[in-house]
Amino acid sequence: MNILRSLHELVLRMLFSKGLFVPAVRAKIGPVDRIFSRVHTIDTVLNGMSTFANDVKQLAVATIEATSNSVVIVDEFGKGTLSEVGLSLLTSCLEYWLNNGSESPHVFASSHLHSLLKLIPERPFLKLQVLFLTIRNEYGSFWFQTMEVIKEQNTLTCIYQVVDGSIECSYAAYSALKAGLSEKLVKRAYEVHTIL
Repeated sequence: MNILRSLHELVLRMLFSKGLFVPAVRAKIGPVDRIFSRVHTIDTVLNGMSTFANDVKQLAVATIEATSNSVVIVDEFGKGTLSEVGLSLLTSCLEYWLNNGSESPHVFASSHLHSLLKLIPERPFLKLQVLFLTIRNEYGSFWFQTMEVIKEQNTLTCIYQVVDGSIECSYAAYSALKAGLSEKLVKRAYEVHTIL
């Protein structure tokens, strides 16, 4: 499981950087100078910025200040604006880090924006495996993974296991039905979606 290995590596780096016990017989862990996160923004009127402006500011700081020894965590960037805008900005930041090669930080990013798969430029070391992606500079790897779902007629079973591969839809209609939205409304939403 690449995602689990990546998260495990992130936790070990954080422990090591703080001088805490690392549960290993032997470890080769590089230094971490800073950890940048664009994970969750709390809305407030006190700073005079929108949620999206705060999100962009956090991402901007990471693109400007992160070094090859930094860790950058980006979770669901772009929720406070049009999907196309969020997707465009996320893609440009990921391309920026990819183009920096060994100078890029260790990037962990998750997204529900499925089009991201089509927008990331192909690289010799690019391995597509969706909803979670990692850029790791020392190994030159970049991959996508998703949670396993079994679809049988009108039912979905979430396995809650990370698997290689990607999904082409978000199962939003199924989620809406499970949340209590009427079948008539979900059907109409699907019709509108096909027009868009």
